[in-house]
Amino acid sequence: MKIKSRPYELFGLCALLAFLISFLPTNASIDYNSHDTYFVISMRYVYRLSAAIFLFEWLLYFCFGNILLSKKLTWAHVILTILPVVVLFTAILDSSSLSGIPRRYYSFTEFENIKPWYRKGILCGILLGAIVLGQLIFLVNIVGGVVKRASKPVTTA
Repeated sequence: MKIKSRPYELFGLCALLAFLISFLPTNASIDYNSHDTYFVISMRYVYRLSAAIFLFEWLLYFCFGNILLSKKLTWAHVILTILPVVVLFTAILDSSSLSGIPRRYYSFTEFENIKPWYRKGILCGILLGAIVLGQLIFLVNIVGGVVKRASKPVTTA
């Protein structure tokens, strides 16, 4: 595996790792409350979904690898995709239990009690923004490569 020349191979490695981690026995889950509905998603499915997404990213690079605009943009995409996902998984597993979560609505005067949960929400928002930025960089890399190839004059031998 040539990581320096093909950094997108890290997506294949991460897909394999996430898929293998999904088979480890765990009771961890993501609890999400949206309006009047409470969702509980097992981390096993989150790992498998992330493995599928990483595998999809790797396949895209496998298909479009020869028309990319820049290796630096490829590195930026890989880093802005993998690193936030690892940090998000670490943050999720760190707060996977419900101990300490507020059980009632708080007024603004009791903001100090919920400040740690507010900070985790800001961290998740920043990390999700980094992932979206990484995907935009990937699109720029592909579109720029296509435009660069289309503008090259065709030479005949």
